[in-house]
Amino acid sequence: MGHNAPSVPLGDEMTKDELILQHIILPHYQFFKPANAKKLAKSKPNAFNIEFLAEDTVREVGKHFGFCNGYLKDFADKSDVKTATVKENFVCASTRTQHQACIMGVSKDGREKEGALRIIFGNLPLQKVDLIYLPKKVWMKIAQSARGVLIGRYNSKTDEYPTFEKFSATVRFAASEFKQFANYQA
Repeated sequence: MGHNAPSVPLGDEMTKDELILQHIILPHYQFFKPANAKKLAKSKPNAFNIEFLAEDTVREVGKHFGFCNGYLKDFADKSDVKTATVKENFVCASTRTQHQACIMGVSKDGREKEGALRIIFGNLPLQKVDLIYLPKKVWMKIAQSARGVLIGRYNSKTDEYPTFEKFSATVRFAASEFKQFANYQA
């Protein structure tokens, strides 16, 4: 799958929410098709619940899953959509290429999500969106269940998520492949 990042001029950095809104929600979510809705979203991105809109955009594009927005799943196939951030801070200050990739809320009240995670990363260092499908058997090996968190690394030099991509069952998509991501099933 593709991993090409658009270049963004310095000083025009977007937040995670702005990246997801610009690259995923606005191009794919029917609500934002009218020009006035897009203008509002671009001018006030923090006025929207990006997590809900990301879930609903996956529902709209991946129509066959059966959106249920359940307690530990978003879809009838038990998968769950998570938005996450690749942070600007460096995990390894000497190389300045290793960034933290953190996914919150993979468990609730001590119980794990029921299925795969469809993760939409706002990649702040490269100002792009990355999409990763993690089967439950993969993310359970990485999860810190007591905290409900997955913490991984992103290497901005190689454009890889080594914590997740070392497992062959992990599937990564570029933002331009959102339709494939939304419809992917292992």
